[in-house]
Amino acid sequence: MAPANIDGFDRTGGPLWPEDCSSCHSGGDYNPAIEISFKDIDGFAVSSYIPGNTYRMEALVSGDIPMGSAVFGFQGMALTDANVQAGDFSNPGDFTQVVLLDGVEYVEQSEPPTDNESFLFEAEWTAPAVGTGDVTIYACGIVGNGDGDKEIDSPAPPITVLLTEDSETSMSDISRDFTSLIYPNPAANYIEISEIETGNSNVRIINTAGKVVREQAFIKNRISVVDLPTGLYFVQVSNSTRNYIGKFLKK
Repeated sequence: MAPANIDGFDRTGGPLWPEDCSSCHSGGDYNPAIEISFKDIDGFAVSSYIPGNTYRMEALVSGDIPMGSAVFGFQGMALTDANVQAGDFSNPGDFTQVVLLDGVEYVEQSEPPTDNESFLFEAEWTAPAVGTGDVTIYACGIVGNGDGDKEIDSPAPPITVLLTEDSETSMSDISRDFTSLIYPNPAANYIEISEIETGNSNVRIINTAGKVVREQAFIKNRISVVDLPTGLYFVQVSNSTRNYIGKFLKK
């Protein structure tokens, strides 16, 4: 059971490609199932996200193979309502990898792990920028007997998981919008953030695809952006008690 990226295939059953794991794997009867959850830093499952925060994605693929150990496969991705990548996967767990297919991030098995009943695939997911809106996770899993014969594997039906944007961090919450404190805007070489105390905070710069392109301690008000491509970016300054979000245009 090879990782889907070897053949360059999206097998999540999502809107970017109309096929799922059953396109290549079928014939088995191993009661396959897949469950996906997202957990916050305290380990609590969430159904909404705070823009820029990092969560732990857990994908549990399970099945029943009476004759012995099973092998498990998985692939998933996160998309906005406009079907573009939402957020950024990183730090995959055992037997898990993050790959790019046609410019979109996927998290999937790096090689098929062997277990008797189930396997938990894990990776971190950094939520996209403010104003992204709903995010849908598309995923598919496989249970096989490990002999390399695709015709006696069991693909689990594709599933979707909806994550809504936390309304308290939407751009309509102007008490947290500090765009007016960012200058110059548009910026060519650097931005400065005024009236926000430095220290004990982190600053993130996030592109419109929701990917964190820069992250550092907020110890200076001036932040270099000279190497960033032209476009719109969001800036997040946060710690355990505050969360400020603004935007600037890189020219």
